[in-house]
Amino acid sequence: MVKKNLSLNDTFLLAIESYKKKDYKSSEVICKKILNIDPNYFDAIFLLATLSGISGNFKNAIDLLHKAIKIKPNHLPTYTNLGNAHRELKEYEKAIQNYNKAIEINPDHTNVNYNLGITFYKLKELKKAKAYFQKTVNVQPNFALAFFSLGNTQAELKDFPNAISSFQKAIEINPGIIGAHNNLGLVYRGLNDFENAIICYEKAIKIQPEHVSAHHNLALAYKEIGKFDLASIKSSCKILSHTKSVTLT
Repeated sequence: MVKKNLSLNDTFLLAIESYKKKDYKSSEVICKKILNIDPNYFDAIFLLATLSGISGNFKNAIDLLHKAIKIKPNHLPTYTNLGNAHRELKEYEKAIQNYNKAIEINPDHTNVNYNLGITFYKLKELKKAKAYFQKTVNVQPNFALAFFSLGNTQAELKDFPNAISSFQKAIEINPGIIGAHNNLGLVYRGLNDFENAIICYEKAIKIQPEHVSAHHNLALAYKEIGKFDLASIKSSCKILSHTKSVTLT
């Protein structure tokens, strides 16, 4: 609760403390009390928008972020979060508009470029997605998920040598990205390099033994080389033990 003798800044620190503890309800209550005193207290508005996003109330988050922009028109995280909220609502054009405003403030901002890549990928504008993912890894060379996303885009563009390189880089940075192992296997299998494909699927399964896609792909790889042996039978059994549909990601 807010103590009467605290300044608004000190009170806001209590909201941040609750937020860090994931006590979102208390954080929200404190922010609203601050705004009852000062309706234009930017940090409280921004944090309330963040809390709305966490709860899935993206429309409310958008309303709050627009209010925040009126107070601080050049606050890059506000435009980024607006873009994220619109993307969650599948309002991709509005998401792009807000990411572009963030890019105007800082053209080399890693997360904004990455989010633009993700948005264009969802729109199947693969060349644009590729350009933003490439810029992301140029700016931040240790961003494993950006290399993974770049690899996915290159694979869809049938740029297989670069897709292999991107997946390998993602794995080098973070060996635990299961999708990178699995999708690298898909590229190898598409190139009829079944030996390397099988190695990739087995690595994915080693990380997550219940990964259905990796078991599915491993079984297919064995079948395609005419070796429907014990290993592939086990993978097939894994698939049959799950009722959910298989996704190749």
